[in-house]
Amino acid sequence: MTLATAAPDGGYEALALNGRGGRAAKQARNKGTARLQSKISRCRVGSRRHRKLAETRRNLKAKTDRRLSDFNHQVTAKANRFIRDLVAEHQREAPAGGQVVARLVVGDVRGIERNTEKRRRASRSTRQQLSQWERGVQERQLAYKTGLPIQYVSEANSSQTCPYCLSRRKVRGRTYVCVNTDCALVPHRDAVGGVNIHTLAVNDGTFVPVSPGTKMRVKYLRAQPGWSSEQRERHGFHPQAQARAGAERRREARSSARNRAIGAVAPADADDAAAPLREALWSTTAEPLPHPVLAGLRPYRPRVTEGRK
Repeated sequence: MTLATAAPDGGYEALALNGRGGRAAKQARNKGTARLQSKISRCRVGSRRHRKLAETRRNLKAKTDRRLSDFNHQVTAKANRFIRDLVAEHQREAPAGGQVVARLVVGDVRGIERNTEKRRRASRSTRQQLSQWERGVQERQLAYKTGLPIQYVSEANSSQTCPYCLSRRKVRGRTYVCVNTDCALVPHRDAVGGVNIHTLAVNDGTFVPVSPGTKMRVKYLRAQPGWSSEQRERHGFHPQAQARAGAERRREARSSARNRAIGAVAPADADDAAAPLREALWSTTAEPLPHPVLAGLRPYRPRVTEGRK
């Protein structure tokens, strides 16, 4: 989902919400259902294995429905927050006594999933994505959360038309590059579509060029919070190292085995509890340790290297 609106300073604010999480959930459901259906077809109807596989298929569908429900709610919640924040900014910049009127205009793609197999307008994977697109669910949730009725406008050529010079080109990929060398606009393709939808809504369905000096600020968000591979690796290392060193130890205290041993036996709520052990480990005498818990530990003795080459 991509939203675009005019900012109080005259520029455009665009929000692009990634739908990769929803597509991943649907793809996992489709593959899992196909695998289970292949096994069910080889079973006798009413047998124990048939009932177990059918129950597994129902559980998979229920789990995917819960994932998609959470996904749609997070998408529409972020879109609702974006709309309300922009309306609040316009309200602050409005003159005294003025009132800001907001409209929710959506590109009309109703029926885009119909007759895709007959006309062969898209590939097999794209046709599956179009048929399982939960566009209507998100539109109804967004209308409910914002309290604004949805108005539809034709989005024909909205992602192909440059908002500055009105040049058109067929876009391959997620980045739009204007064919006009004097314009040289290079934004996100969905941001271009959102700005053109806004232009069509303001000008009664007619493309009107935007001033070339108008700023277009695009913000990208994941629909659901997630980690990159590096973040996941760091998160996996941090709890393990913290568990070895103790809850209250700093990062530099986890750099050596000696400090990890101190943190493991010392209470987490007392900073000075490890002081007797630290003194005993670094002392050169063989006196017994004062702490009863540490009585079984041997004192640390530095290695004597005098007279050796």
